[in-house]
Amino acid sequence: MDCSSTSTAPITTFADGEEVRIRRIGVRGRDAHRLRDHGLHKGCEVCVRARADTCVLDLDTCAFSVQPEIAAQILASPVSDLRRLPDLAPGQCGTIRRYDTDAPPRRLLEMGLVPGTTVQFVRRAPLGDPFYLKSRGQALAIRTHHARLIYVHAA
Repeated sequence: MDCSSTSTAPITTFADGEEVRIRRIGVRGRDAHRLRDHGLHKGCEVCVRARADTCVLDLDTCAFSVQPEIAAQILASPVSDLRRLPDLAPGQCGTIRRYDTDAPPRRLLEMGLVPGTTVQFVRRAPLGDPFYLKSRGQALAIRTHHARLIYVHAA
């Protein structure tokens, strides 16, 4: 993948809740090891959560804080193909990236609908609810208002 044409900026410049792809990590030493231990690397996707004196990054199922001076050295670009689960076409697959809430419905998490999971949109019921999908070989039905909380990367 050629990243030269993609505009990059420090993660501190992105809005709260914005999904970004890491392009370059300009820190060295112990700070670089700490970021790697959390799973942060070039090419990974994170959700930026702005806080008053720190930057919080949501990476799959974990979140961790980064000091502003370190965050300013991490360059990223926006992820443009992120969409809500109901926006997928029937038969289309996507990978769950995040929820549009800090407290996702427990039932969805218990069903295995966690960040990093691949799902396939099957169909909507005739009146629009529920929303049918497949995940990990299982057929699932969830309420449309719950499906709207889920952001996916379309395949």
